[in-house]
Order: sequence, then structure tokens, then C-alpha cells
Amino acid sequence: FMLTPAMGLFSLALIVAIVIISLSEPNPVPFSAPSAVTPLPAIPDTPRIESQQDAERLREEKIADLLAKGEAAEAALRLTTPDDDNAVLYYRDVRSLDAGNSGAREGLKRVTEQYIAWANQALAQERFDKVEGNLAKARLVDPDHPALGRLAADLQAVRAQAFDRRLSAA
Repeated sequence: FMLTPAMGLFSLALIVAIVIISLSEPNPVPFSAPSAVTPLPAIPDTPRIESQQDAERLREEKIADLLAKGEAAEAALRLTTPDDDNAVLYYRDVRSLDAGNSGAREGLKRVTEQYIAWANQALAQERFDKVEGNLAKARLVDPDHPALGRLAADLQAVRAQAFDRRLSAA
């Protein structure tokens, strides 16, 4: 390897350019080695799935947790609201993990029947807006519940009777 005058000029130009660039930076940061090595944050313990049995156990625990949350929401009358914490949400999540789960099926049935009971109470008081609201919520939970057709027919009949009474009174 031979150093030619052209290479010497190139090296000199490169050094000058580096010096000019480094002097033109507003606040050059001098290099300093770290004084101490900062440890990485600990990784939280996550369950490792070692076998199919472990996966099934975790699934069963998740189902039990969702059922407990569903029952607590139901007891607090959080049947369909709020959107992120209600009985129907939890029972449907259970059904997504176990379609035939009897606890979820019974929970959804109880919620539907609660809305039907509230609709019947409102019907007895001729509070038709409340009847319609509870009927709509019951249909959202279980559109095939056998009492819904009868309740809708009762609503029409009581509404017609109330209308006839108003006509007779006028």
C-alpha cells in the first residue's frame, strides 16, 4: 500500500471537514461511558402453558372468573350496562369459551326474565315506554324467549284498552 500525494490531500481535506462540522454543532455532547449499568426491568411472571392440561385449567379458571363477575354484575343490577361491565357481557364471554355452559345459559335466562318482570310491572301501571324499553332489552338478551311474544301481545291489548277508556271518558 502506497501513500500518494493525492491521498494525503484527501486525508487532510477529510480531517478539516470533520473539524469544521464538529465546531459548527451548537452543543456537541462529549462521549462518556456510562457510570453504572442500569438493569433491565424484571419481566412479570406469566403463566407458562406446559401442557394441554395446563391450558384447560387456565380456561376453566377464566370461565369461573367470568361467571363470578357475571353474577356480581347481575346482583348489582348491571344487566346490560355499562358496556364494559355487565352481566350479559360476562355470560356471553363464558359462552364464547364454552358454548354449552349451564351457568352462563342460566344467567342469561335470569337476565331476560328480570327484564320481562320489569316490563310486566310497567304494563300493570300502563307505563308503555317502560314496557317497550324492557321488552327491547329482553329481546336483545334472548330474542327467542317464549314469554316475549305473549308480552308484546299483552302490551297491544292493554294499550288498546287504555285508548278505549280515554275515548269513553271524553
